[in-house]
This record gives sequence, C-alpha cells and structure tokens, in this order.
Amino acid sequence: FGDIGADGVVVEVKNAYIDFNAFNSRFEIGTQGFKLLRGFVMNDDASGLKYSFRGMDNIIPSFQWFRFWDGDRNSGDDGTDTDMFTLLANIKSGNMQFVPTLSYLTNSGAYTGNNANLTPGEPAAVYFIGLDWMAKWDAFDMALTGIYEGGSLDDNRDISAYLFDLKAGFKLAAFKIKAEGLYSTGQSATAAATDDYDGFW
Repeated sequence: FGDIGADGVVVEVKNAYIDFNAFNSRFEIGTQGFKLLRGFVMNDDASGLKYSFRGMDNIIPSFQWFRFWDGDRNSGDDGTDTDMFTLLANIKSGNMQFVPTLSYLTNSGAYTGNNANLTPGEPAAVYFIGLDWMAKWDAFDMALTGIYEGGSLDDNRDISAYLFDLKAGFKLAAFKIKAEGLYSTGQSATAAATDDYDGFW
C-alpha cells in the first residue's frame, strides 16, 4: 500500500474489501468489483458495499451501494458526491435464472465529475430498471437483458432510453459457436432540440 520501509516498492491494489457471513446474510464492504445487468450499467471496481440475504433456497435478494464519483477526489471539486444504489434479486428456477434490478444514481448537489454524460453543475437523478434472463439446456445456452433508463439532469432535462441484448451459444465437441445481438436507442434530433436524452448511456 506504500513504500515506507518497503525498499521503495509500491504495491498497487485492485481490490481491498472484507467478506463475511452472518445472520443468513453475506456482507462485502470495501473496494471491489460491481457488475449490474450483465455489465451494461456497471462493470468496474468501486468503493461500496454489497449485502445479500441467503435464507431462502432459490431467491437471493441483494442491496448494493457504491460511490460513482467522489466529490473530494480533485482539488477543484466542491465536495459533491455521486452515488448509485441498487436493489436486485437472483431467482433460480430449474435451468433458468432471473435477475430483476433497480438502480438509482443521484448526487448530493450538483455533479462535479468528469463523466462525459454528466455535465458539471447539474443535479443528476437517473434510474435503471432491468431484467437479466439466463438459461442453459445441455449444449445450448442463452442470455437476454432488457433495460429502461429514465430520470432527469438539472431537474428539467429528461432521460428516456432503452437497451436490449440477446446472446446465445452452442457447444459442439471442443468448439463453441456464439452469436449476440444488441439494440439501444440513440440520441435523436428531437430530444437534442429540447436538451433531453433518449440515447442509452
């Protein structure tokens, strides 16, 4: 973590978190990997926590929080933090798995980070409602994801966008054939004229 008394060797740490089980629950707290809706909403490392209840056989409800942007990260920031909160459930039924997800991104004032889709000075309130569906039958597997993105920026710039992805694979001996198709809405001239967003990001 540092180089004092370590002969000048600096160790870069990717993840550092605690992971423990208690009260039929699993807790993961610290800097770790987060993946939401098969990675279309989030697939990266962040500082936060995951809580999942393990007291049921085929359903695992979970809550996740991570810091999307730390307002004190750079000297020019004003201390405004941007956070993402997520509720999801991992549901298993036979050879199928469903993961309904609700995520909400918000900040404590006006966004001050450097994300290309979030303009400094704008309050953000963005939500994602989605469903992952995965299934496997012998040599054939399939995954489907649907996401709706809504909310607003600056209290008057509306967001309304969609994404759909379908992936399938077939294992043949030592080989696997894969196919995937993705559709997402793009920013239209109509939305751009009113300063709204209908392109998925």
